[in-house]
Amino acid sequence: MAEQQIKPRLWHIYYGTRGTAGAYLDDLQRACLVAGCRSSAFASARYRFGTDRVHRFFFPLTEWTERRNRPIQALRYLELLAGYGLLAILALFTRPIVNLSLIDDTRLTYWFFRGLKGLGLKVCVTCHDVLSHHRGLTARRTRIYRSADRLIVHSTYAHGILSGLVGEAGRGKIRQFPFPSAPVQKILRPDRLRRAKQNLARLIPDKRPYFLFIGIVRESKGIASLLSAWDQGRAKEKSRLVIAGKWAGPAIRFQERARGLAGCLVIDRYLGDEEFISLIEESRFVVLPYLEYSHSAVLFACGWARAAVIISNAGLFSDILPAYELSFPAGQADELARVLERAAGMTGAQVSACRDILASRVRQAEASLAGEVAPAFCEV
Repeated sequence: MAEQQIKPRLWHIYYGTRGTAGAYLDDLQRACLVAGCRSSAFASARYRFGTDRVHRFFFPLTEWTERRNRPIQALRYLELLAGYGLLAILALFTRPIVNLSLIDDTRLTYWFFRGLKGLGLKVCVTCHDVLSHHRGLTARRTRIYRSADRLIVHSTYAHGILSGLVGEAGRGKIRQFPFPSAPVQKILRPDRLRRAKQNLARLIPDKRPYFLFIGIVRESKGIASLLSAWDQGRAKEKSRLVIAGKWAGPAIRFQERARGLAGCLVIDRYLGDEEFISLIEESRFVVLPYLEYSHSAVLFACGWARAAVIISNAGLFSDILPAYELSFPAGQADELARVLERAAGMTGAQVSACRDILASRVRQAEASLAGEVAPAFCEV
């Protein structure tokens, strides 16, 4: 009888856990432990939250540098391969339920997933970016969605998209867990934060207010429409545009254009947690012109940092901020230019009101979904 009360062993495998992704794992692991799961997590070497039973496992060498040149990328691939391989061997003997973070659907992650399933293990998948309208949806990602024993999403909007992708048979596998109620601010180090703010003052020496686009720069985030809107609009007469984050994939072709725009500063590199938060806190508005959106890292970070935002009407943005006055139709540069100009002319009190709206909505969204996922793993 006592044995029947013992809940199964659970492993969260989350190799990308710096910044807001680390906040999500912190929340998820805490919820599972509170629910009585025998839960352990395997995170990146620079995981900075003080969560119980989290092992700083992945990328022991390359996580300590911000560089991502070819030799570093090759070494990271080998570290990830070794990490996946070791965990597969350990899983063969310990037989846990695995919750795999689907940060990517590369061949390596796909074959790791297939290997775990081949060992006869139950495998749940956390779907960090559920793609709508099959935009960029690969055959590997589809197979993972349909083969997983549980699918974890961050929002009601993402739940709806994923339901359409997995069909009637797969809808019962989907569970929600919000992103995240543990703000990244709680892991910021005062000395690093001070240096980040000093560096920010050097990077942006003039005192003009700035609009901020932050994070990995991808086409799906609407970078083309943002550049067009900035170029044709009048916001640049009073403000500047800062684009901060590493450029990825086809979006790289827009970088030269961005550097040539009046009042536009490009910071093309990965950002540390303190830099990320400092840029958001010092901005007048964070601009989120995404073409589609199903998870919430930057939006929720802005809410916790009490930043004001400009959003497209894509996906989760409309769920969190319905009827928001600084919203525009996704992909429409003319409309975005008008919103930018309007925001540039706002008073301090009006900007503060925008900050208050987002902060309030983020807290409401967190409270509405908290704690739903932990029991789901024990039901697999």
